[in-house]
Amino acid sequence: MKTLFISLLVAAALFSSAFAQERKGERKWTIDPATGDTIYTESVSISESEDITPRSNMIVINPLKFLLFYNISYFHKINEGLAVGGGVQIPTPKDLSGFGVNAELRFYPKGNNLKGFYFAPNVSYNSLTDDYDDETVSITSIGGLVGWQWFPG
Repeated sequence: MKTLFISLLVAAALFSSAFAQERKGERKWTIDPATGDTIYTESVSISESEDITPRSNMIVINPLKFLLFYNISYFHKINEGLAVGGGVQIPTPKDLSGFGVNAELRFYPKGNNLKGFYFAPNVSYNSLTDDYDDETVSITSIGGLVGWQWFPG
C-alpha cells in the first residue's frame, strides 16, 4: 500500500507540471488630450511553453508500474524517428522474487525523437518465484506498444 501511495504521489507531481501556461494581464489608463476623456484598456495574453531541448538519451521510470514492479529503462536516439532501448524490473510484492528484462524499438512518426506519440515492437523475459510455494515461472513474450512520451516541467 505504501508503494501505491508513493507511486500515485510522484505521478501527480509530475503530471501537474506537464501543462505549463503563463497568463499576463495589463491594464492601462490614458487621457485623450483633445477631449479629456479617460480611456481604459485591458489586455490578457496567454502563452504556452514547450521544451525543445534536443535529447539523445533518456532514462525512464514508470510510476504506475510500481504497483507490481520496481523498474527502470534506458533509451538511445538512433535518428529523428527511431530510438532503441531496454529495461529491467524486479517484483514489488514481498512474496515474489525474480527479475525481468525487456528491449524496445520505438518509432516516432512525427520525427520528434524521444517525445510525443510512438509505437514500438518489444520482447521481454521475466522469471518470477513465489517464495511461499517455491514455484518458479519463466515467460518470454513478444508484443507491441503504443504510447506517448513526455517530459515534466
